[in-house]
Amino acid sequence: MLTIDDIAAWDATTASRGRAYARSGRVTILRTRRGVTDADVQGSDLYRVRVQPELDDYACDCPVGATGALCKHVAAVLVVLEQETTFPDDDAATGADEVTRWLDALDPAATRALLHLARDEFPQVADLLAREYVSSSADVGRLTAEINAVLTPRRTFYEYGAANRYADEADGIVGTIEELAERSRTPELLKAVERALTLVVRATLRSDDSAGGHGMLIERLLTVHETVANGGGVAATAKDRRRLATWLFRFRFDGTQDFFDPDVDRYAAALGAEGVAEYRALVGTEAAHGRHEYAVQHARERLAVLDRDADEIVRAFGRDLPGQYAALRVSQGLDEAGFADEALAHARRGLALDPGPHHGRLVDRVVAGAVAAGDPGEAVNLRAAHLRRMPSAITFEALRAQARDAGTWDGLREASEQVLAEHDPAGLLSVLLGDGRDDEAWELAVADADAARYRWPELCERRARTHPEQTLPYYRTMVTDTLRTTGAHSYAIASRLLVAMRSAAGAAGRSDEFVAFMTEVVEANRRRPTCIDRFVSDGLIARDRSVRRG
Repeated sequence: MLTIDDIAAWDATTASRGRAYARSGRVTILRTRRGVTDADVQGSDLYRVRVQPELDDYACDCPVGATGALCKHVAAVLVVLEQETTFPDDDAATGADEVTRWLDALDPAATRALLHLARDEFPQVADLLAREYVSSSADVGRLTAEINAVLTPRRTFYEYGAANRYADEADGIVGTIEELAERSRTPELLKAVERALTLVVRATLRSDDSAGGHGMLIERLLTVHETVANGGGVAATAKDRRRLATWLFRFRFDGTQDFFDPDVDRYAAALGAEGVAEYRALVGTEAAHGRHEYAVQHARERLAVLDRDADEIVRAFGRDLPGQYAALRVSQGLDEAGFADEALAHARRGLALDPGPHHGRLVDRVVAGAVAAGDPGEAVNLRAAHLRRMPSAITFEALRAQARDAGTWDGLREASEQVLAEHDPAGLLSVLLGDGRDDEAWELAVADADAARYRWPELCERRARTHPEQTLPYYRTMVTDTLRTTGAHSYAIASRLLVAMRSAAGAAGRSDEFVAFMTEVVEANRRRPTCIDRFVSDGLIARDRSVRRG
């Protein structure tokens, strides 16, 4: 069950802001019915929230909530729900769901009449019924009508919120298309999917899709398109296969969009020899005119994979470019075409080149080859060489996992940690904290403050369990440094640090020291009302600015 304490464990800031919203009366519970609560929350705008705590389900139409993330508005509603016991239309308050019992008792004629009424009065009910009809009947004609009705863009431009609403409204019909494609793959359904793609792309081109909802719809529709096209009998004739090839080409090359590149090799079964030849000729014509260089390059790479032509894969993916990126791309292309040995050889050659940002992925490929060949020793040696070449907590963890699998970690641990100590102390600190070696982590942090620059809150929290008095000077420094910057975010961080410092001071028997420091902080920030309000709301001081000892 989702609670405000769960949110606090994941994101203390969001939980704190939600509590503040609840305290300030920004939440209006509209109704709670069958475990689902609808509420309005007044933020920078009025946002609608729906939560179902029993199922850990939540939604909010604010910019953060539109991405699927937990937001302060959801947190605020959960706070209010936990504080109150009854709400408008709360079924639980009566101990029964009379409406459900009434519905169960209706005869078919009355149920149909009620559904007709709901369909006529509520557009969302009409959409739901239409989707259910299409799903049960496989009526592609009606599906196409629903696609046109729901997905056709109606605005010149969809700003952020409107773009998210479009994606939310489109989700249902795309889900219906996906469901239908699992049961029935026909030429008519393929054309319906293509119509849906055309409309969603058109909407995306006139939208602020920074949340990514439109892009996800297109990716889903392209996956369905591939599934339906490869269904037996969908592209049954040479004409059908050439039509499919032309559609794939135009989707990327007609100048409408340049975000999505269908992979022609995934359509090999559907295209057949005629379709592949048609697509290849179209790409060749585009290349001859010098247009769409990137798209032509991508198409040639995918054709090389489709043809399973190792030499062409090397040419297309490598493009005679030096460096590890080209080696990685060639290796990936060969792997996709089923040339595992050749892919491994190219990855090995790539490791011998000057190291760059893609070195680690080449190491991963060669390590996978060593493991597949039954040579765990080589895999460990590769990871150890990577750590020495690029010391970091990431390469250390990769070596440790590999060596543990091989049973050789005990003999490598000390030397590996020494590599981090010499070249990446911050990485070693992360390892020590991750392993729960808190005393060693504290000693390293005290000896090398730069290594612990961003880890002091965690270090102090752990050290306070055993030596709380040692953390007090560091808390003072962190609070002072944080409050050099104004703003609600800084005040929230400082307040959390002060709460932790108060606990540590109490555990160390030095509460007077905390009170004296807190008094200094309040005085220094007396002209920052937002800061003072934050201290009050977090229980650090009273309204008269006297310090609370906890």
